[in-house]
Amino acid sequence: DTPTSDQFYDGLLGCNRDPRRTPSKTPHHNCGAMTQFHTASPETEKAINQQGAQKWRGEVTLAYSDADFEALQERVKLVQNEPGLLEG
Repeated sequence: DTPTSDQFYDGLLGCNRDPRRTPSKTPHHNCGAMTQFHTASPETEKAINQQGAQKWRGEVTLAYSDADFEALQERVKLVQNEPGLLEG
């Protein structure tokens, strides 16, 4: 769902949600100049609930500066025991 994806991509990974995208459209979460994740819109969330989420069957590499990577590690420590956020 949108609150969980916002918490994961923006809160945990440190992406920034594109403010130009209205809540009714597919959210875009930007991680630096070269990376963007598109997550479910309210309309596609209906299909996901019926068919199941898509899964990336490969690797995704994100580049962080040393300071941003240290901040990421601290955010992961804070949420590592929250159910669901780091699963899958």
